[in-house]
Formats: sequence, C-alpha cells, structure tokens
Amino acid sequence: MQDHSERLQLLIDELGPSTDSVVLIEQLTPETWLIALDDNESAIALRLAADTGVITLSCELGRPQEQDRYRIYEALLTYNGLAELHGGIRMALREPNGVVIQEFDAHSQQLDINLLRQVIEDFGKKASAWEAIIEAGEPPEIDRGLQDASWAALRV
Repeated sequence: MQDHSERLQLLIDELGPSTDSVVLIEQLTPETWLIALDDNESAIALRLAADTGVITLSCELGRPQEQDRYRIYEALLTYNGLAELHGGIRMALREPNGVVIQEFDAHSQQLDINLLRQVIEDFGKKASAWEAIIEAGEPPEIDRGLQDASWAALRV
C-alpha cells in the first residue's frame, strides 16, 4: 500500500498536465507544493501532514484597509461560522491587523485526480472572490452571500 506522500505525489504529478487552469506547480519540500492557477492573483500552498494524510490548502488574500477592517472581519467571522454551508473553508489572520489567509483541509485518501482538481479550482475561485472583496473593502451581503463564488461550496 502506498503511503500518503507517494499517493499525493502521483496525483500532483498528474494534476499539472491534465488541468488547463494550472499554470505552475512547484514542489518546495517533499510535502509542500505551490500551485498557481491562471485566474488567481495569489498562489495556493498545498501541505501534506504525512502522518495523518491530511492536506491543507492555504492562500493569502490580502490585508483589509484600516477603514474596512471591521466590516471585512465581521464577514470573515460569519463565513467561518457558516462552514457547514460552504464546504469547510476557514479564514484566519496571519497576525493582528495582518494578511487574511484562506484555508481548507481534506484527507488525501478521499481524493482522486478529478476531485483534487475540483477542490483546487473551487478553492481558487473562492480565493479570487475574497481577494476582490478585501481589496474593494466591500463584504458580501450575508443574506445574499450564498449565491456568489465566495460562498458556493464543493463538499469533500
């Protein structure tokens, strides 16, 4: 039986050539990759916890302007609280008043190449939507939010 690292490496090796939206995959360590998508400003980091097989996707989304922080933070906290509705993506700050980070965990054993592709592309769409929200300082309307890309969910 393959270990988590070997299995994920095979999936990553297949991901680039079989996915039009992937423009770059760079392996930083045996268990960390950077993935650039054509529609995303920021690269997506993929990290594997080899002992558990859990992968974590993460992406920096930008730093809210001081005058927008309260509204953006309120939207991010609401988003975190509704994780069941949008597939489990969570938002965090790197430090107080810092860069917003988007993260998602999945077990690598659940993934085949098609699901990995869907997860990364969905994660990237949400990252792009939240980058635009943070840059504009305009959080989505909570009542209508579940209908735009920042809220829509792929369940893993």
